[in-house]
Amino acid sequence: MKLSSSSEVLQAITVVGGLASTVALYQWQPWLAFAAFLVLTAWVATVRYQNRNRAMRIINDGASELKSRLQDESFHPDVIVAFTRTSAVFAGILAVRLKVAELLAIPRQSFKDPTTWARVLAPGDGIALDGSTYDGRKVLVVSYIVETGGSLENGLKFLLEKGVPREAIQMVSLYCTPAAKTRFPDLIVVHETSEDVLAQLPWVDGTYPRL
Repeated sequence: MKLSSSSEVLQAITVVGGLASTVALYQWQPWLAFAAFLVLTAWVATVRYQNRNRAMRIINDGASELKSRLQDESFHPDVIVAFTRTSAVFAGILAVRLKVAELLAIPRQSFKDPTTWARVLAPGDGIALDGSTYDGRKVLVVSYIVETGGSLENGLKFLLEKGVPREAIQMVSLYCTPAAKTRFPDLIVVHETSEDVLAQLPWVDGTYPRL
């Protein structure tokens, strides 16, 4: 179990202490120990439920804030684009809020650069996209997090190479690092934070067994 905050440490201590007290109580009054165990179990279930809901509240509140900020800039997209699975989920939530019917979830391929052996993320391999159909239309590129900005840059390059006008594109993200914000000053972001915090966010554990 990875404990990432003081509140989680306190919760763990409470559980261990509660179990130890219940065992000691059992030697004196078994029925009272059973009642105490039920109370402890109910408390653990409540804490887990609240933590799960907290993650979704952050996501939903972020979507509401991005909607408000886009409205302030009079930018209402005709199509929303996402380049990662996590971003596609968040983009779907935002599409509902903005009442945008067209959502493109464009996959990306990962490979090693044979000259530098660096990891390269190439979006849209084999995807046919006619950029001329976006003349006069606004495109919103949605990210869940922007860490270094490499994926966002490659995604933007993909759209431009397909003929989507740069002036038609606006980019938003729920989270980003200060370095990414410097790299993309026009990126609309809700939470600007460090890479350490980003590593602890929901959906960013590197496991997608069912997606």
